[in-house]
Amino acid sequence: MKKLLLAAAATACFGASLVAQDVQTLPRPDRITTTAPVPKKSPMNSASLLTDDGYARVVYSQPMLRGRQMLGDQVPYGKVWRLGANEATEIFTTAQMTVGGQALPAGVYAIYAIPSADNWTLIFSNQLGQWGAYSYDQSQDALRVTVPVTKNDNPYEAFTTFFEDGKMVMAWGESRVEVPVSF
Repeated sequence: MKKLLLAAAATACFGASLVAQDVQTLPRPDRITTTAPVPKKSPMNSASLLTDDGYARVVYSQPMLRGRQMLGDQVPYGKVWRLGANEATEIFTTAQMTVGGQALPAGVYAIYAIPSADNWTLIFSNQLGQWGAYSYDQSQDALRVTVPVTKNDNPYEAFTTFFEDGKMVMAWGESRVEVPVSF
């Protein structure tokens, strides 16, 4: 009777394929092995801005310098970059934002950049769900803004995005880009 009740419970929970198995062969907690997750080389991160007029969140992956020269080398100047690592960086905004003096309607956008030594062109694209910038399509651009590069007083090992004093800031190594944002 005990096997019959356990088989009925297994059928309800796990499907008919387990009914034919002997209850003794079902996984037990002491027989389950797990491995610790492997930390990503470029972990996910986010930055958010909340005001009385709206909310925005940027989600991106953080590549690390690891002793490498990234901007101008691994991330070439003059080419479209995903603004981080892995998937293209994305921003979600609940209200129309002013970005670098231009209107960006409420919605979700991928953010790319075309870096140079002196300035970056930030691109807000309607093309979502992209891995890197390999399939970037300029016809999907919603907004482009060019902002100057300044020098960080303290270099950033990880590519970092944050909001500070009415600006969206992107910092990596000694490079820092600030674009004014508001709702």
